[in-house]
Amino acid sequence: MQQQGMTRGRIWIYLLLFTGCSINYIDRIVLSVAAQPVAAAFHLSTVQLGYLFSAFLWTYLVAVLPWGMWVDKYGTRRSTAAGMAIWSLATLATGASWSFASLFASRLAMGFGEGATYPAGGRTIREWMPAGERGLATVVFNCGGYAGPALGLVTMGYVVSELGWRGGFYVAGAVGFVWLLAWLIWFRQPEQARFIGEAERAKILAERGGAATPGTARPCPRCCGAAA
Repeated sequence: MQQQGMTRGRIWIYLLLFTGCSINYIDRIVLSVAAQPVAAAFHLSTVQLGYLFSAFLWTYLVAVLPWGMWVDKYGTRRSTAAGMAIWSLATLATGASWSFASLFASRLAMGFGEGATYPAGGRTIREWMPAGERGLATVVFNCGGYAGPALGLVTMGYVVSELGWRGGFYVAGAVGFVWLLAWLIWFRQPEQARFIGEAERAKILAERGGAATPGTARPCPRCCGAAA
């Protein structure tokens, strides 16, 4: 099969992977940006802030394994959508909190939803990327985890300064739902996706199982007894 460069269809998947992972990390750091006004509003101690900062990691750690099983059972489209909906709703709920307990509960819910990101992202790469592109796709996906805090600290700092700490959580949660809408509209498995051509579809389906591609090393006839 003739080797093809990256085409427009897979670029959309790259963008969804990158931005989805970025939003995951942006939502995590909103509390860091808004910690001072949140602490002042609820008279929180340093220990209580520590609980809030770490709460999402507790449920994240516990939820990753079941999310992996749910991704295998229900597929990437539904699992990714469910995870984004849960953590974006939890981010909005953080902005609407009225006590330490409600803040804590929303952070736990956010961690649970965010547990879907890496299992679903990894399977999306496996389903959509030819074997020869998976290294690049994994890097792009993981880079979202670096871009999220880098961009989020600046943008959320500005939003919180202009709209207050509640506004920061509302904006971050709303961004997640915008992404979710785009995901539900455009994302499909390669077999059903309408935004790719037949040549690209054939390439993805032929190579996503790890089949050899042009440029793969072949056995040497001298040591393997096979024709080069």
